[in-house]
Amino acid sequence: MLKKVILILLVILFLILGFFSFLFFTPIQGNASDYVWGITFSKAFSQDMGLDFREVYLAMLEELEPGVIRLPLYWQDVEPQREVYFFDDYDWMIEMAREKNIKLVLAVGQKLPRWPECQIPLWVDPLSKEEKKDEIIHLIDKVIRRYKDYDNIYAWQIENEPFLHFGECDRFNREFLNEEIEIARSIDPSRPIIVTDSGELGTWFSAAKRADILGTSVYRIIWNKYFGYFEYPIPPNFFWFKANLLRLFYPDKPIIISELQMEPWGPKMIYETPLSEQEISMNIDQFHSNIEYAKKTGFKEIYLWGVEWWYWMKEKHNRPEFWEGVKKVINEKR
Repeated sequence: MLKKVILILLVILFLILGFFSFLFFTPIQGNASDYVWGITFSKAFSQDMGLDFREVYLAMLEELEPGVIRLPLYWQDVEPQREVYFFDDYDWMIEMAREKNIKLVLAVGQKLPRWPECQIPLWVDPLSKEEKKDEIIHLIDKVIRRYKDYDNIYAWQIENEPFLHFGECDRFNREFLNEEIEIARSIDPSRPIIVTDSGELGTWFSAAKRADILGTSVYRIIWNKYFGYFEYPIPPNFFWFKANLLRLFYPDKPIIISELQMEPWGPKMIYETPLSEQEISMNIDQFHSNIEYAKKTGFKEIYLWGVEWWYWMKEKHNRPEFWEGVKKVINEKR
């Protein structure tokens, strides 16, 4: 009982101090060389944008040279028919990154980055819930066993923001997520597991409890059917405060920005949205503002979101400033 009382008092004290820190304190920014800049790449979204995904991927490797690439392996790509696997495209992407000595985070599961989040093959529809779970476990097993011997694999991400109900997905079962993580660790115990959560809407605790590395998203201007375009009224030290609150319970938990908004967000897909409307949520000033905002959160590993759009703007609309802006950020040295 005494321990519980002391813990409660410590939490209250921390919240009071945290409140004032939240108002007045900004984490110290590092030098340019302190940051690890990553990029999330989606084969599926490149194709949705009308691009050759290999062309975009090679340009990203050769021109932008990110420190890390987060690569979702979509279930419908990997297993288009039951027990019929197609890994050729991902084999190529992983090998190209290995040749460039670029680290990879491979994201596996049923809910992965990019709308509609749960990109599930049609053959799964008639299955029962238990049969579906068995197939997901089998998928994770198959992917990790195939790629675990690549020395440039940095970590495995299991599912994407599983505690945020977003996308065309069923609600997640926490116990099943535990099973997914357990099978990943049993196959490859040498690499960390990343579990992600929403920066603005998630508590982080459920994700951090299960993760070796916690990944958080950071979005600045979004579109919502209730409010329209909306800018989060959140200063960057909000994330610093959440991180320090979390570390009361998980003291040594690494935290990264797994998804920093660097592309527009509107009521329709980007390729269906006029450029003039895209600029409401992402223009070159907002682009630079988001980079500086991310630096002020105190996190040093930051994965940028939007490479397919930057390339599309450069190649299809003669607007290279976003592509060149990322190149400058990643290669900046002080």
